Amino acid sequence: MRAGVGFGDVERLDAFRLTGPDNHGRPVFMFLPAAIPETEETEAIVEKLTLYVLSLVHDLVVNQQQGYTAIWMCNNHSESRPLSARWFYKMHRCVPYCYHERLAGLCLVHPSVTVRCLIFLLSYLPRVSFWEKLNYCDRLEFLDADVPVALIKTVPQLYKDYDKQLDREMYESSDRLGAGGALGGSSMAGMAGMGGLPGGLGMGVGGMGMGGVPGVYGGASAEGEQSVRPKVDLPKRNWETD
Repeated sequence: MRAGVGFGDVERLDAFRLTGPDNHGRPVFMFLPAAIPETEETEAIVEKLTLYVLSLVHDLVVNQQQGYTAIWMCNNHSESRPLSARWFYKMHRCVPYCYHERLAGLCLVHPSVTVRCLIFLLSYLPRVSFWEKLNYCDRLEFLDADVPVALIKTVPQLYKDYDKQLDREMYESSDRLGAGGALGGSSMAGMAGMGGLPGGLGMGVGGMGMGGVPGVYGGASAEGEQSVRPKVDLPKRNWETD
């Protein structure tokens, strides 16, 4: 590392960033697993990337005894899953205890239901208190509880686009509910309004980023015709302001 050789290839992947500071002046470790390529060499790349990350983190956390904030950018926008459950378990077992102790905050951006369940199961493993350090950031803007907005703006565009997609689908899901309630006479609309159908509680498949085509809603009008609504104008988030 001091000679500037050895990890250049995995460093260029931009799958890990040593950045910061957070809102309290601590370093920030940002993990971007979506940048790990899916190839025949993936396992070797993950192994080398892990060594690269530990070489940076260990110096700050162990040698310099600094606290830190970690940001994990979940890659729900992709089917690629280069990191196995076994890898997470191995990392938890191999890192020194002070890694857990000096963790000031863990921000999970765009966590899926699977990730939330996994965290719930793993939360009982650390010997130090865990839940007050955890921040589920369903949107990028919620990161401002831990890090400055200027740092949020540096997140790769891929995650910003996915963030907007989730917002768009959430608004369109609400639109569908409003249209269904206006029909009144439709039993299907009545069920959706009562939560009997997915999305009835505002947290259906659309709200989880699994809805239909973003920006277009085809709904049945009172005359049985198909209507198309224009793309939703999303409000600006904190990371979009000047």
